[in-house]
Amino acid sequence: GDKVAYFYETGGSRKVRYVTPIRTQPECVRCHDMRPGEVAGAVSVVVPLERYERALATRRNNFAGAIVVGLLALCTVIFFGINRLVVRPLRLIRDGAVALGEGDLDYVLPDFSRKDEVGTLAVSFNEMAGRIRELHKEASRQALTDALTGLSNRRAFDARIRDEVERARRYGVTLSVIMADIDSFKAYNDVHGHPHGDALLRGLAPLLEGAIRTSDFVARYGGEEFAFVLPGTGTEGAAVLAERTRRAINEFPFVLGSTQPGGRVTMSFGVASYPDGVEDPGELVNRADEALYRAKREGKDRVCRS
Repeated sequence: GDKVAYFYETGGSRKVRYVTPIRTQPECVRCHDMRPGEVAGAVSVVVPLERYERALATRRNNFAGAIVVGLLALCTVIFFGINRLVVRPLRLIRDGAVALGEGDLDYVLPDFSRKDEVGTLAVSFNEMAGRIRELHKEASRQALTDALTGLSNRRAFDARIRDEVERARRYGVTLSVIMADIDSFKAYNDVHGHPHGDALLRGLAPLLEGAIRTSDFVARYGGEEFAFVLPGTGTEGAAVLAERTRRAINEFPFVLGSTQPGGRVTMSFGVASYPDGVEDPGELVNRADEALYRAKREGKDRVCRS
């Protein structure tokens, strides 16, 4: 006697039937021979489900599509976020490591302004690169510096004389080289020992540096021999500088200097200039060396020109 609804299929189509009873009302008893509440009939409604199922399927597909689009959008955002926040910084750090490995010591990572691991890694990388630059600079300085005197060494002199001859040739200016050697240094070492000889060389270095201009250059050439490079200076000016330096050394109170011949430490000097028929750095140095040997032969403690 209650209302019912049920699904069924017919002809390949799903349908729903809704059935509800029609009951006799009190006012109907006067006309009909029935008791109140008695079932007098029923109402049956059949609704095909095909249209509703299609609509439901469409909504389901649209919902699934929206979920897929949303997931794709989320993945895109995550991808670009990871690329910007992680991949790109790591790629820059990798490129920096490659650059450092290839000798580009000026490579510096940009400031990521981040407090996470990537930011810390970038800061550490830049600190490491800075330390490498400092170590490289110091190693380069040491490679070009004489450990005993603190002056430039033979390698630095060879590089400087090549550059200065090339510059003098290009701009048509003069250039002079002075070769200088401590007189009777072997005898000084033999008498007083190498530690005192080293002390003499160290004490001599400031005198040589103090004799030149900031644009000039002085190096320990080897042993007790020193070399000057004087850009823009001709033979006359170089000879004047050499003579002034010779006198300064004569007057300096070196420890044990009184034991040397003449009672003082002395040096001999040879001067040569470019161009003066000189074609290359080696020839310029050789001419200054020849002038130095002539100063030695003529009695030492003097300046000779090539």
